[in-house]
Amino acid sequence: MSKSRRRGLFGRRREEPEDNLAEAAFSDDWLPSEDLEADDDDVLERLRHSDAMRPLKITPEEERFPPLAPEGVPVEPARPRQPMPRKRVYEPIKWGTNFFTLLVLMAMCGLIWVFSMIWQDPYVSLNPFPPPTRYIEITVTPEVGMGLVDATLPAATATSEATPTAEIVDTANNATGAAFALVGDIAYQANTGTQGCDWSSMTGTVQASDGEPVNGYRVLVDSGTEEQVVFTGSADHIGPGGWELVLSNTLISGQYTVQLTSSTGTAVSDVLLVELPGDCSANVAVINWQQAG
Repeated sequence: MSKSRRRGLFGRRREEPEDNLAEAAFSDDWLPSEDLEADDDDVLERLRHSDAMRPLKITPEEERFPPLAPEGVPVEPARPRQPMPRKRVYEPIKWGTNFFTLLVLMAMCGLIWVFSMIWQDPYVSLNPFPPPTRYIEITVTPEVGMGLVDATLPAATATSEATPTAEIVDTANNATGAAFALVGDIAYQANTGTQGCDWSSMTGTVQASDGEPVNGYRVLVDSGTEEQVVFTGSADHIGPGGWELVLSNTLISGQYTVQLTSSTGTAVSDVLLVELPGDCSANVAVINWQQAG
């Protein structure tokens, strides 16, 4: 194969670059020598079509080095992503939940009504924990009307001082047909406690017609400026159905009205007018009631 043929066979096709750069120098030194045999044409043909014979592609300089953004130019911040509006979802009416809520409201109204009934009357049948049963109020209709009755201590001797008296006052507060009557006369005695003369009190007992104690009744003692209450059965050391009201820790004198009422406040005895003399030997007034038989 002649050298001119080999040059035409292996001649590199040169392409002009886009930026009109100078062509590279072409050398024939790399071509095969003329001593190659004719049977090497196939090898040379494959070599001509190999990657080594392809023209080089040069990237322009402006593409290899893109221009940078100039300094000081403000960059617009990215806009926040707006959330997508939610679609309204139709929810069907939950009849079961609404019915249960209605039942709860009705139950609450019922409880409020029950509590109000119990508050007004603790003995109502709706109360699961009622207070103790009320005491039975015993009343009698007297055959003879009760007027002004004097209750005095035994007559004083010529050498004794004036003794205090107790009267049953005929007022509007008297019980109609008093169920409990005064037992004998009001007794006065000296205080046997450690306080001695520095003491003023009233005491007594309340019994039924058969002698059984009556507890839970109220004894009202009114001085004209102050009303005090004591319950029967609150002083066991006095006796069955005993009661005691301490008026003062000093020796005092004065008049008091005393009346026995039921646990609900209904008068069951007449009003007594009791006078304390201010004497150390009579600083305790003893008042006993018994059911009229």
